[in-house]
Parts: sequence; C-alpha cells; structure tokens
Amino acid sequence: KIKEINYLGRDYPAKETGLYKKLDDYVEFINKDVVNDNYINDLKEEFIFFCKNSEKNILISSEAWVFPYQKDNFSGKYVVNSQWNKLDRLNKFMKGLDIEIKYFLIYRNPVEAIQSLFSTIHHIITDIFGKKYGDFNFLLKKILKQDHKFNEIKLFFDVYNLPKIKEILSPNPVKIIDYKLISENPKEFLNVISDF
Repeated sequence: KIKEINYLGRDYPAKETGLYKKLDDYVEFINKDVVNDNYINDLKEEFIFFCKNSEKNILISSEAWVFPYQKDNFSGKYVVNSQWNKLDRLNKFMKGLDIEIKYFLIYRNPVEAIQSLFSTIHHIITDIFGKKYGDFNFLLKKILKQDHKFNEIKLFFDVYNLPKIKEILSPNPVKIIDYKLISENPKEFLNVISDF
C-alpha cells in the first residue's frame, strides 16, 4: 500500500489488467498449450506498455516463483515444478525488455525456517510424494540417503539456496533483506525497501 509504487501481485490490482496473471502463467508455465511465442510477444508488448505508462516504480511480488511446486490445472493435484526453471524464465523475460530491473529477496534463516516451511506446505508434500512424507523425520531420512525422488525432494530445501538464486538471476544483482527486519523493525524494513 505504498502510494509511490504500482504493485503487481497475486491478490492485488493486477486483476484489472490481468498482467500479473499472464506473467505468472508464463513463469510457472502452467498451460503449455497457451504459452507459445505469440503469447510471449504479446505479454512483452503489454508489459512494456504498462511500464512506460506507469508514473511510479513497479513492484512485482511472488513467493511462488521460488517454490518447487504448482497446482496442475487439469488434475487439481500439486506437481513438482523446479524453481530454477521458473526463475530462469522470469529472468529471460525481464532481460528481453528495455527497462531497469532489480531483484530483492526477503530471506529467512533456513535453520529457523525449515520446520515452518514444512508445516506450511505439508499438504503439498503429501499430495506429491505420498502420506509417508508427511512425517518430517521420514523426509529427512530420504534426503540423507539420497533415496527415492531425492532430486525432487531436495528442491524443497533449495528454497534457501542463495548462491543458486543469485546465479540464475544474474547479471542483475539480488538484494538480500533479512526476514527479521519485518517483525523486529518494520520501519527499518520499509526504509531498506524504499532505498532499494
């Protein structure tokens, strides 16, 4: 709700233009039959038009782009979709526009965050991998053994892989903002975002 910013996000005024939804469909690659070269060219034109007519900075926000899953439109079930593919599509799209781009990430300490993440996406993990994976210790044992579906499960822990995120979003630098600022010093958090 910062007056100086045009915000594009899942539950915000982008519904008027549908621009966020179109970009999200492209990044998530939800409907492979629809997202073709024409779709991408139209999206670029619409996005450039939106940017040039905006009198404010534009902030696009989506935590789903760093998570390795999405809901399948046809089955209604969750499926693995690598965050590395999503971030790569996003960065390629942004590089193709003649606009200034900056990335920032609100980063939570993985040691503190992993249990919270697991409980938040517990239903998704069990939907994708099965009920046994609903037990955190079982999941960790599978990771340690590099067992069944290791590469897919590992993607959930890679949410915190900062070097890989920075590598994929290069050459644009990624500003890392500590999650603690939000709860401990919200005013400073807003200052950091505003300065950025």
